[in-house]
Amino acid sequence: MKDLPHARSDLTTSSDPYLAQDIEGTAVCKGCGAVYRNKRWYLSIELTDEERREAKEVLCPACRKVRDRMPEGIVLLGGRFLAQHKEEILNLAKNEEENAMELNPLERIMEIVDRGDEVEITTTSEHLAQRIGRAVHSAYSGELEIKFSEDVKLTRVSWRR
Repeated sequence: MKDLPHARSDLTTSSDPYLAQDIEGTAVCKGCGAVYRNKRWYLSIELTDEERREAKEVLCPACRKVRDRMPEGIVLLGGRFLAQHKEEILNLAKNEEENAMELNPLERIMEIVDRGDEVEITTTSEHLAQRIGRAVHSAYSGELEIKFSEDVKLTRVSWRR
């Protein structure tokens, strides 16, 4: 495996226009049901009946990225080994998504496209793409490459074996 950085330090969340929503009070995403409170998104938070009535209906940043088809991460998986272990590898990717969503509900898999000998996974965050690539590499070895875009917030992760 090549020596790879763990995260980009030149981009902050403030450079993500999808996170620049100015929401006061409580909001509920009409796409996924996530709740925005105290300047943070939560997946599992209880609201009182009054809070739910007063909450604004919005689309969270992750649902907006899915709607606009604007991924921040692209994971390409390929090779003969993938064909023989595709279900296991995709389950690993989905487990990584679930674990990431516990920490940040805006980190999601947008789409999985199976092209037979190659699978493309798009994600709402560059961190989730890196996390999936590193998990697959850790579990199955192979070749892992992570590339960061210079001009847009996009990370390309490529794994093959």
